[in-house]
Amino acid sequence: MSDVDANRQTVAIGPLAKLCNLTPARCSQLANGGVMRKAGHGLYYLLPSVNGYIRYLQERSIGNKESDYAGAKRPAETSPRRRIEEANARIKEAEAAQLEGAWLPIAAYASAWIELATVIKTKLLAIEGEVPPEARVATRAAIHESLNELADHSMEEVAERIAKEVSGSDAPAAEPEDEQVGE
Repeated sequence: MSDVDANRQTVAIGPLAKLCNLTPARCSQLANGGVMRKAGHGLYYLLPSVNGYIRYLQERSIGNKESDYAGAKRPAETSPRRRIEEANARIKEAEAAQLEGAWLPIAAYASAWIELATVIKTKLLAIEGEVPPEARVATRAAIHESLNELADHSMEEVAERIAKEVSGSDAPAAEPEDEQVGE
């Protein structure tokens, strides 16, 4: 028998599965993956299929992580199909992280900071109108002290508002830690 005849020898899926210690379904999967060579409906080329399966096992044993099937028809690293698969995987990871609360969308994060900055700016600009007329003729130190008190009060209001939004309730925020309690 010549090499050409040996390469063309066909066998049914049952004996091939027994020879390779596989199920017929697994042989079919490997054929679809390009590991085993199909000759027709239910028929496989014996030597190319066995050689392909041996190559598949060898590549798996040395840890070829690039594809599940050695010699399989897998998309190239730069193919559009591969890029789409990777993009879909990244999207699913991002969605999972968002559902778990581990990820905050940039737009929501940025808008929260913009809102906070706007509130602080508004409060600080409103301080000028809250300065009593007698403070306008006072000394620099008195003006400085008065403005500091007003700024502290405004920032406490901002902190309470943030605490309410974070806790999701209308309960007042916790007492400041620097004030003495009791006595």
